[in-house]
Amino acid sequence: MASCFKQFCQFLTNWLFSAQIIHNLLLREIKIDGASENELWFSVGGKKARFGQREFYLLTSLRFGEISKIINMPYVANENDIHKRYWPEEEAEDLKLSTVYDRFVAGNFLEADDSLKIALFLIANNVLFGQPFDKKVTLWLFNLVNDLEAFNGFAWGHYVFKMTLHYLRRGFRSRNSKKRYGKVKYRLYSFPWAVEVWAMEVVDNLIDGFRIRLQDTLHRMRSWTIKKRS
Repeated sequence: MASCFKQFCQFLTNWLFSAQIIHNLLLREIKIDGASENELWFSVGGKKARFGQREFYLLTSLRFGEISKIINMPYVANENDIHKRYWPEEEAEDLKLSTVYDRFVAGNFLEADDSLKIALFLIANNVLFGQPFDKKVTLWLFNLVNDLEAFNGFAWGHYVFKMTLHYLRRGFRSRNSKKRYGKVKYRLYSFPWAVEVWAMEVVDNLIDGFRIRLQDTLHRMRSWTIKKRS
């Protein structure tokens, strides 16, 4: 609760994600003259709605700022980091998230802060980056998580927002255009959950009947859920 991800500790464990809400929003994306490249605009019910950095911060409370150069630094194994303590025989680039998760669940940590470090590592990879458990770990996170002060000071909002925007644009526009009929399929990584909650806040006629307001709170992502997966 003292970490930079404390706001995610009180979310519903059965929170549903609706790909249809996101897809219906992307179908309504419009271009606005003078709009920043760091925002998406939609036309819904005859009104214009913006999703940008300010909205992302209000929803997630994740820090914005200058991105640390650590994300571009090559990972070099260190005997004092969590990689070598728990998976000494495995190369970091071969580690899968499922292996890290299984070790976290097993417990019996060798040092006091290791449970926290592995938990933060998993939240970043699996929640904020949207990586499934069969994927390999993000190597630069090993460099970062070994220094908790640096980890908590990282500009997570800036990084995750950029990643989310990238996949929203790339996933939708790179879908299979050769198939004129049938289901449209594309993958969304990073944190489209924020877009879902933003839609609950501002787009009444798009998701009416699906959303439930839970409470009034300054952290908007704890205020809403959906009744069923649409």
